[in-house]
Amino acid sequence: KNNDQRPTEQQQQQQRGSYGAIMGGGGGGGPGGGGASSSAASSSLLSVDEAVRLKFGYVVSCQIFGKQKKNDDPKAKDIELLLHRFPLLRVAYIDEVRVNRAGAVAFYSVLVKSSLGGGGGGAGGTTAGASSSSAASAESKEPPPQLASSSSPPLSVVEVYRVRLPGNPVIGEGKPENQSHAIIFTRGECLQTIDMNQDGFFEEALKMRNLLQEFRPGSPGVPEVPGALPTTIVGFREHIFTGAVSSLANYMALQELSFVTLGQRVLSEPLRMRLHYGHPDVFDKLWFATRGGVSKASKGINLSEDIFAGYNTIIRGGSVTMKEYVQVGKGRDVGMQQIYKFEAKLSQGNAEQCLSRDVSRIADRLDFPRLLAYYLGGIGHYINSALTILTIEVATYLALVLAVFDAESIGDRIIVSLGAIQIVLTYLALVL
Repeated sequence: KNNDQRPTEQQQQQQRGSYGAIMGGGGGGGPGGGGASSSAASSSLLSVDEAVRLKFGYVVSCQIFGKQKKNDDPKAKDIELLLHRFPLLRVAYIDEVRVNRAGAVAFYSVLVKSSLGGGGGGAGGTTAGASSSSAASAESKEPPPQLASSSSPPLSVVEVYRVRLPGNPVIGEGKPENQSHAIIFTRGECLQTIDMNQDGFFEEALKMRNLLQEFRPGSPGVPEVPGALPTTIVGFREHIFTGAVSSLANYMALQELSFVTLGQRVLSEPLRMRLHYGHPDVFDKLWFATRGGVSKASKGINLSEDIFAGYNTIIRGGSVTMKEYVQVGKGRDVGMQQIYKFEAKLSQGNAEQCLSRDVSRIADRLDFPRLLAYYLGGIGHYINSALTILTIEVATYLALVLAVFDAESIGDRIIVSLGAIQIVLTYLALVL
């Protein structure tokens, strides 16, 4: 646009509303200056930061952050350093407060952020029932993108929200409970869950707008099919960046490529039976918030908490899709013991799924082709693996018994092949 059509600084301040004091300055200026000394470039930069905050929020759920602060754990200092370095970052944790001499404890879900000078929150920060003006004041003071210098006001970690809970929220599996207590602090209509071992790329972030349009049929590039179920989960592929560490790490990378990319591609289209197998899928937050949340956390039965979000989608009339124009990085296990524990967790979680009512309800409602696809991509994979291993063991020991009793031939014809490859495979089967 022309320069005469560009909004003035006063108009920008009016548009920002309650977020006008974002940097702690008086009239849109820097942390230590007034509005008269601020340039148009810095004003436009502030407006960009505010737009990013309104469109995107990053909440890290660290349920033991409160205990780490009380114990003066160095990890708490590291988390505070991250808060100061990244102004839009928020940390949610569970706080335990003793309320009387009898030892009764009250539990709170707390959201903290970095702020200039320690204002805008503190121990008496806003609660879940606070008005919008209170929430805006708590979000009003943000630190600069870089760490504070000696001449700038000191940075401190302050509370934004404190929500009292009816009891200890961690009564089931830790990971889903950790997710559930922090979801109330997220904004927007879509929610992406991502693990600590996953990575992001700038060029992939530029595609997020296109990815979110997959939830809205009729958007550019998203055909609207009459009578189609609403899209509630959008998944995408992962790039394993630890494959070159060792041969075992390469095995895990190939396994991830086989299932996450190739297998889920077929499960999504044409089988239409892809579920939620883990992060970093994007959820329709409004849809899941009214249907039990993004993961279940019952002790034992929900050991593999991610898959139950897919079960919830299928049972309650949603659909899952997968798009391959977006990817995230992911670090997989590189040691034998780590891989063993990870595979054991998956197997144990699948055994617990067989006992859940969700699997029974899905099996009762699916048509036969989709039921076979569900068997292939879920429980059936582990059943087939168990039968395959059992078959190899039976065949190996049967060959050993035939060799011991010199019964490997019928007449002059040998029934057991003694080629080099067969001998090597037999040895590996015995060892494993």
